[in-house]
Amino acid sequence: MTSRDRDILRGLGIRVAEEAASDRMARLRTAWTRLHDLDPIRPMFLFETDTILDFVPESELECVDPAARAMERVLRHDLKHRQWIDDDKVLEPVAWVECPIRSSGFGVEIHTVTTHDSIAYLYDYPIRDVADLARLRPVTWTADRAAADRTAEEMRDVFRDILEVGIRGPAFHLPQLTGNLYRLIGMDRMYEWIYDHPEALAALCEYLADWYWGFLDWLEAEGLLFQNTTNVLVGSGSYGYASSLPACRLPAVAARSADIWGWIESQETATIDPDSFYTLFLPAMARIASRFGLVYYGCCEQLHDRFPRILSAIPRIRCVSISPWSDQRVMDDLLGGDRVFSRKMPPMFISGESPDLSGLSADVADTLRIRQSRPTEFIYRDVYDIRNELPRLTEFGQRMRALTGF
Repeated sequence: MTSRDRDILRGLGIRVAEEAASDRMARLRTAWTRLHDLDPIRPMFLFETDTILDFVPESELECVDPAARAMERVLRHDLKHRQWIDDDKVLEPVAWVECPIRSSGFGVEIHTVTTHDSIAYLYDYPIRDVADLARLRPVTWTADRAAADRTAEEMRDVFRDILEVGIRGPAFHLPQLTGNLYRLIGMDRMYEWIYDHPEALAALCEYLADWYWGFLDWLEAEGLLFQNTTNVLVGSGSYGYASSLPACRLPAVAARSADIWGWIESQETATIDPDSFYTLFLPAMARIASRFGLVYYGCCEQLHDRFPRILSAIPRIRCVSISPWSDQRVMDDLLGGDRVFSRKMPPMFISGESPDLSGLSADVADTLRIRQSRPTEFIYRDVYDIRNELPRLTEFGQRMRALTGF
């Protein structure tokens, strides 16, 4: 790393540290914690910029060393997000180094074919009949601690009086039980096996639950289970601040799975009838969910036709994703004030050539009328193309602050 790289990172680190120490960040940490403690000050809102194409383009990066350039991208991204959107994003005075973890895999190769921009993709499903299940193997993991230590030491040397540097394992825990099932057998077989081979389908779900259960055991034993009650996303766009779980500390202290958030979802079963979902998929999902202290449930799937049984099986659900495919009024009745209503706004309102910010405002206002003062967060995700028009993000932030009583 050159002296110029170091100077660039230190300059960006100073800006992040100053922002993180501001009164506003302190208020936001309190507001997020109160929301997830079900005692909200106001509705909270976040815009996910990670998926926006070229939000931080290569032309804006100045560092040369690959590790420095990767850290520079993270810092510039956070600062640019705050500058242009001014939502409820929280900055913390920490530079995290994630320990590289390698997996032995399931014993079968899952080949992925992507487009040039990696947005569209397909798989060559390796499990083609029930007999292929015998090819699956127990999964093992290894951690490259030496690589993590080297990177962390270099970052500590750079940020020694500016940002704390911590080493962590995965920040969020998304078992993707039905997502991995889909990658192994595909949707056609998933539908067919419900009728032709339900026992095999349930057994595959249990295999995948065993896989993630073992992963959590391994992370705990290795001291790599990260306490995610901080400004990391622990579900489909939601932060982990909550007083009912231990607070994140630095240097990173090994956590138990009961001390962290987990994220459980099942988008791939959205069009499968609820009874089949309860019988074949939910038991394995609930078993994994039982490991976590708090659970964020859902992503893009509709939930109004099956949520009571989900909640009965997974009582530690604290936040629930309310996608455009879920009936908001039904879900409001089901959640009441006992769960956070994590509303996902349709990406079309701000994407592409013709944004509709008036439509966005009307959509948000409708949710606020339904929810009244009950715990609610607005998460804007899956926006890929804004035609490089950052001012529309600024207008989004202004409208959301006005609507949510910022």
